[in-house]
Amino acid sequence: MFLFFNFGFRDLWDRCTSLIMQMSCDVIIIFMILIPKIKINPSIVLAHGRALTKANAKYPINLVLLKSVSLGSNLQPKMIDNIFIGQLPKRVYLAFVNSSAMNGSLKLNPYNFHHYNFTNILLTTDSHTQIRPIQCDFSKGHYLEAYLSLFESSNIFFKDDGIAIERANYSGGYSIVGYDLTTDIGASEFHWSVPRNGSLRLDIKFAELAAYGED
Repeated sequence: MFLFFNFGFRDLWDRCTSLIMQMSCDVIIIFMILIPKIKINPSIVLAHGRALTKANAKYPINLVLLKSVSLGSNLQPKMIDNIFIGQLPKRVYLAFVNSSAMNGSLKLNPYNFHHYNFTNILLTTDSHTQIRPIQCDFSKGHYLEAYLSLFESSNIFFKDDGIAIERANYSGGYSIVGYDLTTDIGASEFHWSVPRNGSLRLDIKFAELAAYGED
């Protein structure tokens, strides 16, 4: 048994040595990196120069404004006129937060957007209904319409995409309502929407009148 194993191993070693001696490899001496360059047609450059002598260049800049409105200590039905006057925004997001938290209280979370049991939210522009009223009943867990408004305002309602807020967590401090005010519901699209001027009015109804406190 010992002699058979020894001869078998030596035969295998000779074959491996013969194979290694026959192997060859290529050595890369020169390598290149190709970087494409684009040269603009001189006529295009001249056309842009002539256009800038007649008008200023326009760049799409998203302006974000934060406006706060006090609802008082008791949550009664509210009608707030003239939230925006002038050029209307493309999107509007509504959220409720404790006034003490917003004013800087270290014991409260300014990002705890509690729903305060609102039952109806209606946003209108220039006395015309912009979108159907959003109706909810948080005591029964009926707030899907408000949750879907985040998808509609983000223009991902019919897309294979999502948001960072789960439906089960919406009523636990993430109760935000969104609106897309563009005529074609395309605030996230690449094309420009024609700016519109006017005013916004907000109508809010709550299921209870008690003030909400946060620990």
